[in-house]
Amino acid sequence: LPAPPGKPILIPSFTEDSQPIIIGIRWERSEYNGGSAIIGYLVEHRRLGSPHWVKSSPGLCTFPELTLSGLEPGWRYQFRVRAQNAVGLSQPSQLSDPLTVTLQRAAVSPPKFTLELKDTTALENEQVEFVVHFSGTPIPKISWFKDGFEIFSSRRTKIITENGKSSLLIHQTALNDEGEIKCTASNRAGHVTTRANLILE
Repeated sequence: LPAPPGKPILIPSFTEDSQPIIIGIRWERSEYNGGSAIIGYLVEHRRLGSPHWVKSSPGLCTFPELTLSGLEPGWRYQFRVRAQNAVGLSQPSQLSDPLTVTLQRAAVSPPKFTLELKDTTALENEQVEFVVHFSGTPIPKISWFKDGFEIFSSRRTKIITENGKSSLLIHQTALNDEGEIKCTASNRAGHVTTRANLILE
C-alpha cells in the first residue's frame, strides 16, 4: 500500500458577497507508492467530534489539491487524505487543523466624522490647517472642497489622509482663500459632510 499523504493544508476564501465559504485543500504527495503507481487521492471530511468521515469529492483527485464549497455554516470541520493505488487505499494522512465555517457577512458601516471641522481665523500669508478624524468600513473616500469646488494637493495646498485622519494644509493664505471649507467622507454604506469657514483678518 502507498505511504499516507502529507497533512492537508486549508486555504479558506470568501465569495464576493461573503456567502458560502470556498476552501482550497492542498497536501504533499505520498513519499512511497507501495510498488504500484498512485491512481489518485481520496479526500474526506467530518464535523469535529463526529466519527463519520464523508467523501469531500465524488471521485479521486489526481492532483494533490481540491477546491470545495457548500460546507454547512456553524460547524468545525477536519480533513484527511488517503492515497490509492491498484492494491488499495493508504492509511489516512495526519488530520488537518480544524476549520470553522461561518457565514461571514462583510462588515459595512457608514462613514462618521469623530472630529469635525471648526471655523478658523487666520492672518494673510499664515499657514492654516484643517483636520478631521473619521471612521467607516470599507475605509471612506475623503474629499475636500472650497466654496463647492474640489481641492487637490498643489504647490499651496497639501492634503494628507491616513489612519482615520485627514488634513488640509494651506501654506500661505491669501484673501481669496476666505470662504467655506468642506470635507466629505463616503463609502458604499453612506456619505457625510462637515463644514467650516476660513476667515482672514
